[in-house]
Amino acid sequence: MTDSNGTSNGSSAKTQDLDRSTVEAAYATFRRMEAPLQQQLIDLLNKKSDVTIIGPSHADISNRVATVSFVHKNKTSKQLNGEIQKAGFAIRHGHMYAMRLTERLVDMKLVKLGLEKDTTEGF
Repeated sequence: MTDSNGTSNGSSAKTQDLDRSTVEAAYATFRRMEAPLQQQLIDLLNKKSDVTIIGPSHADISNRVATVSFVHKNKTSKQLNGEIQKAGFAIRHGHMYAMRLTERLVDMKLVKLGLEKDTTEGF
């Protein structure tokens, strides 16, 4: 495949084979796969009195993506990152490309979890 300058980028996918409806159908499939995991996570977080979800506290896929942000009353995101990693989950600590927003909102206590279609149940 080539970029707009005609330079090959090494990809073997043919973008002309993808139309908007195909991409929309793929994303709809991803949302359906992520929804049960998102519901499970939100239900767990809603039961924790020391956790506040930032944004919608429901898992309705019609108006949210599979990313859940929350703050813990007593722990920093770095502390939670370590605990969650020790429990066997893939997680990273940092501002996730939203540094100014993160600093203004929650003083680095924000945890942002992105569920992916290849995430498995089990938390």
